[in-house]
This record gives sequence, C-alpha cells and structure tokens, in this order.
Amino acid sequence: MSLDRLWRGFGTYLSFFIFGLVSLIWVVLYPALSLCSAERRQRLTRVLVRRWFLFFLRFMRALGLCSWELVGAAELGRPGQLIVANHPMFLDIMFLLALMPNASCIVKGSLRRNPVTRWAIIASNYVSNDSTEAMLSGAVTALSRGEPFIIFPEGTRTEPGAAVVFQRGAAHIALSGAKVLTPVVLTCHPPTMTKGFPWYRIPPQKWHFTMTACKDIELAPFRAMGPVPVASRRLNEHLQMMMTQRLSNA
Repeated sequence: MSLDRLWRGFGTYLSFFIFGLVSLIWVVLYPALSLCSAERRQRLTRVLVRRWFLFFLRFMRALGLCSWELVGAAELGRPGQLIVANHPMFLDIMFLLALMPNASCIVKGSLRRNPVTRWAIIASNYVSNDSTEAMLSGAVTALSRGEPFIIFPEGTRTEPGAAVVFQRGAAHIALSGAKVLTPVVLTCHPPTMTKGFPWYRIPPQKWHFTMTACKDIELAPFRAMGPVPVASRRLNEHLQMMMTQRLSNA
C-alpha cells in the first residue's frame, strides 16, 4: 500500500473518530437546548449543525482526503425551495446542509432512534421517514414555513453504475408545497462511501465531490396536469429522466 493511501486511511479514521466524539456532545447539549422554545432550539441547533458539518468537511480536505467543486451554490437556500438531489455517497447531505442556513431534510428513522444521533435530529426538527404520510406532511409544512428542504428521491444511496430510480414522494412534495424546485446533480470520483462501500474502505486516490445546481423547474405546468397523484407521476418521470441524462454526461 502506498504512503499516500496509508495517510488517507489514517486521516479518514481520525476524521470519523472526531465525528463520533462530537456526536456524543449532543447527549449533553440537548438538555440545555430543551430550555429554549421549540423555534429557538431549532434555529440554534441548525446553526451548530451547519457550522460543524462545514468544519468537518474542511478538516477532511485539509488532511488531503478530498476536494470539491460547488457550482451554483448561491442558488440554493431560497425560502420554500425544494432541493431534489441524487444520493451518491454518505457525506453528500453534509455538503448540502453546510451550504444553506436553516435547511431541513428527511432522515432515516433509525438515526432518529439512535441514542447518539437522535438528539441533534430532534432538536433540529428534521423530518423522519418512519411514516410516509407524516414524512410528506412534515416536508410540506417545512416548506410552508419558508425553509429550504432537501430530499433524495432515490431513498437510499445509489450503487455505482446503477440506474437512477426516483420514488414519487419528492414530486408530490414539490407540487403540494414548494415555491421553487431545484434539481441538484452530485458526483464523487472515485466512488467512496457509497452503498456497500463503508467509510473505512479507502479509495485508491483522493476523492473529488462535485455539486451542480441545475435550472429551476417550473411547477405551474405540472400542477395544471390534474390531481397531485397524476401530476406527480409526470413530474417524477421528468426529474428522473433529467437526472439520468445529467449523470451520464458527468
């Protein structure tokens, strides 16, 4: 194994060791945050989460583990904006949350029940995917409050080379409550932290993450197509086709 790969292995283990330690702080921090009103607790926690994710990513970059390119980042974070992205790796949600103040997202129910991660998730008022109905309602409510909202329509990380398959929930949320719909294309080369590729498996070279915010999709023509179940099917097909095309050219 090369010296470079050994260093990146050490840096990766160090990064996630620190990440685990900081995650434990939330167990202590949550009781203090619970003294605040729900609105203030959410705002403070999201500021802390955003700054922590930004520091963590910059720390990994400083160690030489990764690099990135963010195209159109200034277009993200608008009130009531739904960001629809593909899901190539474990850390992509960190990039998106680090870019946008007060952004919300959907998290796995297992993370909300985890004794370490649950406190930051509860305090941030992120939406759990335990119940489809509650998830859709929670996302629409967040958008109606003017929060940017992030969703991965695939529902799980994409396996490298696999076809993009979107579930219709994102399209339903967009038509029901979004003011703006912005597709975001994410890539990571070489693939790392994908489905079936744990964080401790070190790629052959430093990984490079690219985020490209695409042109907003006009929702009015889709809303005019009829009831939400019908219109969401058309919008979902459009999003899936567009994402497939953009990824094939990446």
